[in-house]
Amino acid sequence: MKKIILTAAALSLFLVSNLASASSLKDIIPAITEIYFELNSTAKNPLQDYLITQIPQKFADSIFLDTDYELEKSGTQLKEEENKKTAISKAYSDILTNNTLSLGLNLPGDIQVGAKVTDIQYQNFIDALGAKATVESENPKIYLTREDFFFTKSGDVFISAPTKEKLLSTLNNTEDKLSTNPDYKNISSEFNAEDTLTLYISNSIFNNLFKDSPENLKLVTGITESFKAFGHTLKKTTTGINSKTIITFDPEKAKKNGINSTAGNFTPLLYKYLPSENPIFYAEFSNLKSTITTATNLALKTGEFSASDLEIPTEIETYLSILEKEIAIYVQKDTQILPAITIILNTSSHKNIAKEIIAKLTIALEDELKSKNIEHQQATNKNLTTFTFDLNKLDPAGQIPDGINKISLTFGTTAEDYLIFSTYSKISSKYGEGLTKNSGFKNAFSNLNQTVSGISYLNIENLADWYDKILDTASQTNTSEFTKKQIETNHNLFKQAKKPWHDLSMIYKTTETKSSTEINLNFDIDALNLDYIEVIDDLFSSSRKASKSFMKSRQTFNDTPPDGWYYNDIRELNARGVINGYEDKTFKPNSNISRAEFLTMILKAFNENYSETYYAGTASSFTDVSQDDWFANAVAKGTNDGLIKGYDDNSFHPNSPISRAEAVSILHKAIKFRFGEDVKLSRRSDTGNFSDVNYNDWYYNDVLSLYDYSIIDGEKDSYNFFPNRNLNRAEASKIINKTLEAVETFDDMD
Repeated sequence: MKKIILTAAALSLFLVSNLASASSLKDIIPAITEIYFELNSTAKNPLQDYLITQIPQKFADSIFLDTDYELEKSGTQLKEEENKKTAISKAYSDILTNNTLSLGLNLPGDIQVGAKVTDIQYQNFIDALGAKATVESENPKIYLTREDFFFTKSGDVFISAPTKEKLLSTLNNTEDKLSTNPDYKNISSEFNAEDTLTLYISNSIFNNLFKDSPENLKLVTGITESFKAFGHTLKKTTTGINSKTIITFDPEKAKKNGINSTAGNFTPLLYKYLPSENPIFYAEFSNLKSTITTATNLALKTGEFSASDLEIPTEIETYLSILEKEIAIYVQKDTQILPAITIILNTSSHKNIAKEIIAKLTIALEDELKSKNIEHQQATNKNLTTFTFDLNKLDPAGQIPDGINKISLTFGTTAEDYLIFSTYSKISSKYGEGLTKNSGFKNAFSNLNQTVSGISYLNIENLADWYDKILDTASQTNTSEFTKKQIETNHNLFKQAKKPWHDLSMIYKTTETKSSTEINLNFDIDALNLDYIEVIDDLFSSSRKASKSFMKSRQTFNDTPPDGWYYNDIRELNARGVINGYEDKTFKPNSNISRAEFLTMILKAFNENYSETYYAGTASSFTDVSQDDWFANAVAKGTNDGLIKGYDDNSFHPNSPISRAEAVSILHKAIKFRFGEDVKLSRRSDTGNFSDVNYNDWYYNDVLSLYDYSIIDGEKDSYNFFPNRNLNRAEASKIINKTLEAVETFDDMD
């Protein structure tokens, strides 16, 4: 991993002097390159800060990744190291500003990354690294900063490699270049200069992954062998983010595998007839019967099924014919709690089958309602029959809540010979209105008069309002005060999380050789205040952390500089909602943290609930904690769980600074409360022998345990822990975040 970080984060561009005119990495690396992407800082984009700030910082950090990195260093050593990191990061950032960072990769780890560089930028980079030439007489000179990082400059570009031999091999490369690869050219024809990120993946990746696949993966193999290449783009728009996914494929191989890529192409039609009020989700596609046939063919290729296993009964086969044309699924808000669902099919080529289905459904539904003695009303409008029935008859105890106890079901064939099924209460009167009368849908699809293979639309605001309605209903049910408080808390969090989002639209297109999926996500970037950097970091570390970071708003503190040793810890805890800072947008990292503040941070970090109703009685156990205090419930929870005991005079001293020993003791108790007394987190190889922590000290076991878990450190030169020194807010953030990392690893292993 260290080599990947070093190679990928560094400015690695492979170029010989006679290729100095090459415009980018794709003009240099071999045509057989499996993965290639470009990250463009010249285009205004949400990844800009990541490119010109975070990548340089990560590269600077990686320079100091050695076997002794986890051991303690003196304050002077740390200061010198931080100064050097800052210089390296600045030199790298200067290169990336208004530039394009390119990366080429051949698995398992042959990485090449590049960006153009001036002579001054290159020299500044060498000076910041303190790099030395391996051989002074070589032209160009090859520099070494570590045993696995060699680099040089040829023309106006930079080149690096994990070994000198690899570097020389690349310099002498005479193979065809990626930019001339027909598969890359086909994919890149969909790229443009406004893209923030472009990605190309060769089919060789998939072939290598599945070349030795067992029999039960032949289905996947049959699909992937039809692919030629994969591409992706991402860019910022005036209303949010646009992305496009492209797949090119071999039509002959696709045909061989029973894939008819254009069988589902159509011009959208059914949206013109559906109601415009409160849409949540809409999808329109065509020829589902062909999709079923393709899936059957691919399943047969696995060898797991015989033709008789997958044979469709004749009666069902007849009904499948109504799936040959356009089909739409529509979900919208209604007066009931449950959203209304409408399914509409173009059955103009199979009118008699559609009428037969309606006739059989009518008889079956009438018989079912009669057998269950369910009262219902039946009405017909525009050839559509509506049944309205009361579900309370199914539950005499009356446990079915209002809002879902009455349901309408409408079905029939329209004047256009469309077959329709709907639970929308107004479908009969609103049919024919048209979804384009809804401004959100209309803005999402500026041109639907074109051939596509599918469209879909999600109105996130209406989806959020529907969920809002569920929470409102839940809070009014006969639940305990404790449960109601939990619902209220979740409701308030949800209201904050839903604010920035508007809608998402997708258009799918397919030809005989290429398919594309274009996505537009419409949201307010300023309202979201999202930290894209953390999202990207988390995507590469843990999907769970990514979702937390993505769904929580991020506050930026003006007194926590990016080069601060506590920066990432504070950012992570802020993303999790553990810390908030002050009204003047400061965090005050060097200020002491109080006992009440530290306890609250721990409870929030571990997602512990401390409802004021449930724990109200415990809060009065301390003479200096009133029920009106903002920390009263946290203190009550901490007391209840055995995290705190207070002082002999029955006081807690909530506003007093907490010492390092006290903080470690509470934190250790919280870990044991969460995971049990015998919890064993990741261990260090050495033992923490602090000169100022003695065996008979009350905090001895707590300090050694948290040192053992790699959560706390002392000062290397003095071997002191300073147990009685006050803990500041930055230090508190550091040890709590390191605790979360340790316990999440424990969770994953468990």
